[in-house]
Amino acid sequence: GLTKKFDIYKSLKDKVKLFYDFVALHFKGKKLRISRQNGFQFIIDDHIVIEPWELSSGEQHLILLSYFLIFLLKPNSLILIDEPEISLHLKWQRTFITDILKLSHHLNPKFLVATHSPAIIGDFDDQMLQMQILDD
Repeated sequence: GLTKKFDIYKSLKDKVKLFYDFVALHFKGKKLRISRQNGFQFIIDDHIVIEPWELSSGEQHLILLSYFLIFLLKPNSLILIDEPEISLHLKWQRTFITDILKLSHHLNPKFLVATHSPAIIGDFDDQMLQMQILDD
């Protein structure tokens, strides 16, 4: 009935909340503002407006990846991520795997992450495969 028709809005509301919560957790001192006129903006000290392209490369990386995982990812996808540590602060590297799993768990994706960073691997070393070149 009527409740089923509004389920799509609950799903969208849940996704928007997850996105806002992720930004609040990782972007200390910056508040996310989304509007039709200006799109995504970040607010510092309640009055300084920062556009997304003015963020650091690591911040931009996190925003784009989290947006993709929350709003665009299809169920049961395979996601390949090459060297996510590039431009990510060490603090964000340490939570990277946990973050991508948390943001996407509802869609059951599989991730293949290529990294040189022990911080990215963290507690997931039991799921790591070491790649090496074999001699002929």
